[in-house]
Amino acid sequence: AVVSTQSTGKLERNIFKMKFCYLVSLVAVVGLAAVLAEKGQWINVIFYNIPNVAFAHQGSPFTIKFSVHSQDKSVALNASAVNVQRWNSTLPIPFQLNSKAVEIEGNHTRVRSWLRSENVTCDTAGKYVVRYDGSKQRRRFRVKVIGCY
Repeated sequence: AVVSTQSTGKLERNIFKMKFCYLVSLVAVVGLAAVLAEKGQWINVIFYNIPNVAFAHQGSPFTIKFSVHSQDKSVALNASAVNVQRWNSTLPIPFQLNSKAVEIEGNHTRVRSWLRSENVTCDTAGKYVVRYDGSKQRRRFRVKVIGCY
């Protein structure tokens, strides 16, 4: 059988397309496998004593105390991994965050933290998010300042 050069060119392009699609799908599968493999490395934590809404008077001191516990008893938490951010903003928080790790039993620890502001202003009002690095869990709270409109 005689094969024309035109059909040979189409055949070569089809083979190239098949190899390219195979390579793309292989890269996608490897990427998905890497993402799923990382899911098991998250730390599961529970946030305690964070109110949904905290009220403060304008010009007065303000404190919120809370703690972070690990659900896995073999995980030791780090006090410097607790962070607080404004919701949907890159502005710095108007609070001072202090944290310390407290050992409960063996390697199991919890982190006790407190947010403090010496002088609450109207700019303090808003939504905030508490996170622990390496964890998907987060806890939101809102600060309402009495005397601001």
